[in-house]
Amino acid sequence: MTLRQHLFDLARHFGLNPAQGQALHNAAGMDAQPAAANRLAVPALTLLAAVMAGFGVILWIAANWGLWERPVHFALLGALLLASSVGSWALARFRAASLALGVLAGASVGGLLAYFGQTYQTGADPWQLFALWAGLTLPLCLGLRHRALWMPWSLIANTAISLWAWAQMDRWASNYEAPQLLSMLAAFAASLLVSVALYPAWRRITGSSALSHRVAMLWTVLLIGSLSVAQFLTLMGHAVALLPGLLLFGAMVAWYGTRRHFDVLILSAASLGVLVLLFVFLTERLLRLAGYADPFLIMLLGIFAMLGLAGAVAWIMRRYRAVTGTRPVDDEREKHAPQENDIALTAALDTGVAHGWWSSRAHALAALVPDSGERPWSVVLLTALGAWLAVVPFVIALGLFAWNTSSAALTLGALFTTGTVLLLRQPKLPLFLEQMAYAVLITGLAFLVIGAGSLWGEREALWLLFAVLMGLVVFLREPWLQLLLGAALCWMMPAVIASLLYAQTDLWMLDQTWTLAWLPALIALLWPLAMLRSPARWLGLPLVRFAARREAFWAGWMLTVLVQQAASAGMTFMMTGMLGGGGMTPTAWGNNVWTEAAGLQFWQWWLPLSSGLFAAAAYAIGAQRWPLLHQPALGLLAVLLVVASWFLPSLGIPLCFLATAAVTQRWRLALAAAAAVAWVIGAIYYQTDYLLVHKAISLIGLALVTGALAVWLRHTQARQAPLLSASMLSIPESPAPAAAPDRLRRHLVLLVPAAMAAILLPGVLNNEALIRDGERLLVKLAPVDPRSLLQGDYMALAFDLGPATPTGGMDESLEQARHVVFQRAANGLATARRLELDDRRPPLASDERRMPLSRKSGRTVLVTDAWYFKEGTGERWAQAAYGEFRLRADGRALLVGLADENMQPIPQD
Repeated sequence: MTLRQHLFDLARHFGLNPAQGQALHNAAGMDAQPAAANRLAVPALTLLAAVMAGFGVILWIAANWGLWERPVHFALLGALLLASSVGSWALARFRAASLALGVLAGASVGGLLAYFGQTYQTGADPWQLFALWAGLTLPLCLGLRHRALWMPWSLIANTAISLWAWAQMDRWASNYEAPQLLSMLAAFAASLLVSVALYPAWRRITGSSALSHRVAMLWTVLLIGSLSVAQFLTLMGHAVALLPGLLLFGAMVAWYGTRRHFDVLILSAASLGVLVLLFVFLTERLLRLAGYADPFLIMLLGIFAMLGLAGAVAWIMRRYRAVTGTRPVDDEREKHAPQENDIALTAALDTGVAHGWWSSRAHALAALVPDSGERPWSVVLLTALGAWLAVVPFVIALGLFAWNTSSAALTLGALFTTGTVLLLRQPKLPLFLEQMAYAVLITGLAFLVIGAGSLWGEREALWLLFAVLMGLVVFLREPWLQLLLGAALCWMMPAVIASLLYAQTDLWMLDQTWTLAWLPALIALLWPLAMLRSPARWLGLPLVRFAARREAFWAGWMLTVLVQQAASAGMTFMMTGMLGGGGMTPTAWGNNVWTEAAGLQFWQWWLPLSSGLFAAAAYAIGAQRWPLLHQPALGLLAVLLVVASWFLPSLGIPLCFLATAAVTQRWRLALAAAAAVAWVIGAIYYQTDYLLVHKAISLIGLALVTGALAVWLRHTQARQAPLLSASMLSIPESPAPAAAPDRLRRHLVLLVPAAMAAILLPGVLNNEALIRDGERLLVKLAPVDPRSLLQGDYMALAFDLGPATPTGGMDESLEQARHVVFQRAANGLATARRLELDDRRPPLASDERRMPLSRKSGRTVLVTDAWYFKEGTGERWAQAAYGEFRLRADGRALLVGLADENMQPIPQD
């Protein structure tokens, strides 16, 4: 439980009035600046500058900036990698500066690899780039030993594994082959190895943290689950396809369910994985037995999912309470109550003793037995997601059984909802029944919406659902249910308001432009107002009885707004590779909605303005309570963030939420807001409103300014408090190993530029020789224009290998071909003559040339399937008609450019 919840418990148990509750609140320092803020300000700014600089470097590479020749590009990037690596090694005494330069070095490795792949387009798979990136930065992580490096490293490594695994799945599907279990097990093992390497037990060696391990394990669960389901469907329902995934998930549940290794987040994720795999298997079996339209069997699926979810959550919560000691047992009260050495809580307890509210600290601590109904957020998320495994089959069964009987749906919905509300209001309800009731409640709400929508219309169904949810807020006591209700009502509120204001308007409000403009801002504004306005009322009787429910409700509201802001920003950087798809950007959506709906042109200034206002409010909220923010350096940083929010309309609200959560010491919500800020900033890569080179320059410029502000703030704080200056550049760490191993380990950082040179230089020299000496071949192509992960704009190429067999075709011989033989004309034009289905390589005629073929993304690929070009030059490349290759005598080929209809090379700069 948090300190805030402890204060609520004290006020409720001892009957404090609002004035007394406010005094208790002040004694605990809930509105005061945390003691660690001054110490962490400089390291945080330094790390922020390094991250922005690294991201800017990657964007600069992606922009394909053509001011210099290729060797100059490589030299500049290599110099950046060398300087940042050597600087990180040399400044080892200054932990924050060394770490920041290490982050920059890691980003520079990715930039160099991206530029190499962009320059020498040999058709290498994306997973190879990420695998090299992870391998080359491993010495960096081992040398600096900090979670700030291990976190992105685990993401990079899992991205490589995920891309490789899906590439194997694609190869099997394109060749009509059954998946090979060995390859899938290799992907599972590699992802597990990354997670095990970051296990907290190895912290003395790696310097990693439990958070890094958890993030890596979540990616492992996602990879195992998605590949197991895909393999199961590809093998037409063979149970053996799910067996490895079930065994691994079972091992995770067994391992992380023990007292010694207990981790409720990983345990919840693995349990959800087991439920999903079993649900998929049972669904396939039942539907195969009785067809796809048997309502009874579909309802059985829902019952199975409901029982499985209830059992899983009940077991996890029993283990959680057993391990963390949250059982409400009298003889364990002192053991599990908060410790007296908690400075803030101790101050509050002493205040109560001084005012006579309780007789002693022990008397007050006795009232702070943790609530048996409290559950971790991961279990709440498991409940929210897993319940839909039961709800969907029930809704489908209803549709098959009584689709035309609206009254039946409405009646069933009312019965389910009323019954579950009465059940959930019972005190000390067993967890199993509680979870069953929750799934039935969601099913009942779905039935109500279906019935009301059929009888009266969608607007009336919306009003009914809103009214029922508001009633649930009043009648249901559990905080985790209040969190879910807050999220649901926040999601519904704009449509409800619009339907009440405009009787004839569409629920999307595209014909009510100003309403569509002010509603999201109003919905977002409610949370900081609720958190900051008159908090004393909730610290004493009678409102303190509802304070915990209120906190949970508004937490759900706030998290929903953050998700909406992240979604409006689009897919963020590197997530496309992990999830296998692209993201919707505001610009792309706006081309179809904002510019076509009448009167929405004002959004071009309204969205930036509202975002800037929220960012300015963030600084005002923070500066009101934290004296640290009165420093001129941080004031200037706030100005920069306001300007950035103008150009990133999704940034202002998360910044405001971050400031509100921080000053009110709601640290979990502050972490969520910080994640949303990072998401929005990362999403600028996929936004096409500005050129990549402009984004890169802006980020690098902001990084330089932020770094300068960090130095300024350090000197300012040193003058104001000389005793603190010696530790300004220190970041709290786990206990470090002995000094001698540290001195030896930091030398690993220097291996990064050396390894990069050893790998990259031979490739550069070989490719330059091929470009210089290789034979010119022109092959007809057909381009399209998407956007690349990491590498800017590109054209997806499909080369013509014959009159009836383009590379995207389904010709069986083409899919099995290993080589294509071209006839080369005197002007370099290559015409496909025949396909070779094996590697025997018979002798060629004097005018014949052989080139290798490969399979990628379900297509036959000649060398490469893409051509990367500078952003903003798409019109120039639209006239491309031929791919220009350089071919060596041993058959190695490289795509070096494109040519127009007249076979003239299209200039790249």
